[in-house]
Amino acid sequence: MRTESKEMYLKTIYLLSKKKGEVRNIDIASELAISKPSVTEMLKRLVSDGDITINRDNIISLTTEGKERAEMIYNRYVTFVDLLTLMEIPEEKIHDAACKLEHGVTDEIFYYMRNWLDKEKKRT
Repeated sequence: MRTESKEMYLKTIYLLSKKKGEVRNIDIASELAISKPSVTEMLKRLVSDGDITINRDNIISLTTEGKERAEMIYNRYVTFVDLLTLMEIPEEKIHDAACKLEHGVTDEIFYYMRNWLDKEKKRT
């Protein structure tokens, strides 16, 4: 099931793993500025959904499916950052807007937006 909260966790785990290598729940709590118990609850759900694994040392890893979802979510975010930048939205507003768009736009509409952006980039 796709939810904004789940997508935020997957993207955060993905980015932290690229940056730090190993990810623990404290890293996620710090990055998202939320409590460790809240992180623990969502991690249980992500394990249950097959998106992550947690080893005996409490290191969190994305499964193949989880990584694919996380990359898709991150690519959506990057696309919206590019689109908003092209639209000359003030830089300080881009991050929050891109985060909201990445979760709020259907896959079909995203496809059209991505294609338009690709064409627009080729013209410039």
